[in-house]
Amino acid sequence: MIILLLILNGNYPLEIPKIISKSNFSHPTLMDGRDLMPEICPRWAANKTKLIDIVKKVDRKSVV
Repeated sequence: MIILLLILNGNYPLEIPKIISKSNFSHPTLMDGRDLMPEICPRWAANKTKLIDIVKKVDRKSVV
């Protein structure tokens, strides 16, 4: 199981959320606190992207 943390601050949806890995599933590890959002949603549009779209992208990438 891979655990990802979706962080929304008080400025959402104007500010991009962060996705951080809480699982060590790769080498080198991605569990070093880096923001994975640019990898998962590279074309973030704050006024058009919904949280459900982010979750679907994460789910789709986890199947690969």
